[in-house]
Amino acid sequence: MRIGSKVFDLKLRNAEMNKVRINVSQVDGTGDFKSIKEALDSILLHSTKRVILTIKPGVYREKIVIPRTLPFITFLGDSNDPPTITWNDTKSVTGTTFSTATVGVNASYFVAINMKFENTATHDEGSVGEQVVALQISETNASFYNCSFYDSQDTLYDHHGVHYFSNCFIQGSVDFIFGYARSLYEIGWDDWDHPERELILFSHLICRTVYYGEYKCGGPGANFTRRVPWARLLTDKEAEPFIGTNYIYGDTWLINPVIRNNLDCNPCFGIYAIN
Repeated sequence: MRIGSKVFDLKLRNAEMNKVRINVSQVDGTGDFKSIKEALDSILLHSTKRVILTIKPGVYREKIVIPRTLPFITFLGDSNDPPTITWNDTKSVTGTTFSTATVGVNASYFVAINMKFENTATHDEGSVGEQVVALQISETNASFYNCSFYDSQDTLYDHHGVHYFSNCFIQGSVDFIFGYARSLYEIGWDDWDHPERELILFSHLICRTVYYGEYKCGGPGANFTRRVPWARLLTDKEAEPFIGTNYIYGDTWLINPVIRNNLDCNPCFGIYAIN
């Protein structure tokens, strides 16, 4: 399957040619299901179709785990009133940071558009045993557009795989983005009304070696004088391999949501953060 200059893998081609939509609404009775979990439970395991859950505005208080056997799932919210998925697990309750996630994605080719993910557990910042995660993503080829992630600590567990985030807001403290994934963050925001001018933050872990660099950062957090001694500012040449979707092999799997869902939504490009 070719869209423009992109050639996609066979599984993705087949899924995008066979879309199914499921409506979820807990307030007005117009949905096929009232909860996201019920909608997911209705999908056949190992589905080869793109299943789009159109989620109506509202607060969905539920803990969700998407198993590996449910690839090609899309959460599609309202751009004017994004739905919120919320829960409040902590490590002291579940036993592991991994299992605290309000939404855990363990399947490939997951997409979220116009969604809010939050963990509302409260605690003292940095307290032991009180790690909380809003979203955990542990499989590959996942993309997020116009999404926001909220909690007080360890917000986004970017665990494993190749991932893409466009126009996303991430709020938290102490490792609020952490994990071992190869991910590209474009158009990062620290406030919905005040976009960062230029932002790129990335860390690349290989065995016991940590490499941390910054490139053309702006805003109060860009003061380099308080960085660890082994951090460095990158030159244009050093930053080049990390800039753009080639870093995450985007030509093989990344689809603009306009093409994917016929949405009036065009993610912008030009501001980068890589973890």
